[in-house]
Amino acid sequence: PRDLLRRNGTVVRCQAGAERVALVIARDTDIRQPADFYRVLDVNKNGLLDRAELWLLQGYLKLWLPDGQTPAEKVSELPRDAAGAIGQDEFIDFWQKQLHPDYHEFLVINSSIAKPQNKDEAAFQQEHDYDSYVPLGRVQAVGTEWALPYLGTISCAFGSDPLFFFWDLFYTVVVAPGMCLLCHNAFLKCGYDLQASSRSRMNLIFATIILMSFNPLLYVCALLYISTE
Repeated sequence: PRDLLRRNGTVVRCQAGAERVALVIARDTDIRQPADFYRVLDVNKNGLLDRAELWLLQGYLKLWLPDGQTPAEKVSELPRDAAGAIGQDEFIDFWQKQLHPDYHEFLVINSSIAKPQNKDEAAFQQEHDYDSYVPLGRVQAVGTEWALPYLGTISCAFGSDPLFFFWDLFYTVVVAPGMCLLCHNAFLKCGYDLQASSRSRMNLIFATIILMSFNPLLYVCALLYISTE
């Protein structure tokens, strides 16, 4: 996903938890590290993660990771100072040791495509920006560059009703003779005598139908519309 994000567009499909899938917009093409996540998680900007902020972290883990309950419980067991807070070094050490390497880098998404209603909502979103950090391991797909989705849309349109019948008929008319000749030559090279019996001719027809059954043009939209890695 990191290379695709830098090379192509900004539409991202990611998975939260075990089941929920969301289609979101990447804010930029930068990849963040745990230290960046720590800074946005430090809501009150005192340089430490206090109890309230560690509770936010536990909720974040439960939201994004399929097994988030386990690391969330480990957060509550972390050694704290007298005020119940931890520092950046302790946080990064926990993140790198307790979480899978796929979750060691982050993509930042737009939490909402709607414009904030006022400055108060904008300030709230900025203060709680930690919720927009998505571990790269939870990214399933990144949209391709702008030209390919349009080609995919056109291909899908030609591969769907009501044009499906004419599209498939055209494909059959064009491909059937070629597939029949191909099977005929293959049978002759294998020593089949197509004039000897009706069974040999039926085998030729059957092989031709099998080769014609897969129409790759109907599936090209899937290859053009989304690139995955």
